[in-house]
Amino acid sequence: MQDANILETDTLAQEKPTITTVSPTEEPDTLTANFRKEFDLSALPVQGRIAITADKTYRCYLNDIYIIGVDGNNFEQVDVVPFEAFGNELKVGRNTLACSVTDYDGPPRYGLRFEMLLEFLPIELSEAVKKISERHQENVDLEKLRQIVILNKNRVIK
Repeated sequence: MQDANILETDTLAQEKPTITTVSPTEEPDTLTANFRKEFDLSALPVQGRIAITADKTYRCYLNDIYIIGVDGNNFEQVDVVPFEAFGNELKVGRNTLACSVTDYDGPPRYGLRFEMLLEFLPIELSEAVKKISERHQENVDLEKLRQIVILNKNRVIK
C-alpha cells in the first residue's frame, strides 16, 4: 500500500505529457562548397579546354595557380577556358584541381559542373620525339617540333 500512496502524491505522473515539435534549423542563404581532384599525367597534353559553371560564384585553381573565377554566374551559362590559359600549369605526374563554389541566394542549389578535356600526342610520336631529342639534343627544338605536330594535326586535307 505504500506504493499506492506514492503514486497518488506523484504529481508528475498525473499530468498529461506534452509533445513539443522542434523545427529543423533552416539552411543558411550563403553556402560554400570546396571540390578537389588529384590526377596523374604520364605526358603533357598538346591541346584541351575546361568548361565550367556553378551556382553563383566560383574560383578554380590548377596546381595552386588561379585559372578562372566568376561572381554572380548564371548556372545555365558555361564558361570555356582555352588551353593557353592553363596548359603551362599542367605537369607530368600528380596534378591537383581545386574549385570553390559559393551560393548566396539560398536553395535550390545547383552546385558545380566541370569538364576538362585534354588531348595528347600519340605514344609513338612522343617516343619518336624523345629519341630524336636524345640523339640530337643541340639540333632539335622541342617546342618548335611540338608546334609543327599540332599544325599538321589541325590541317584540313581535301
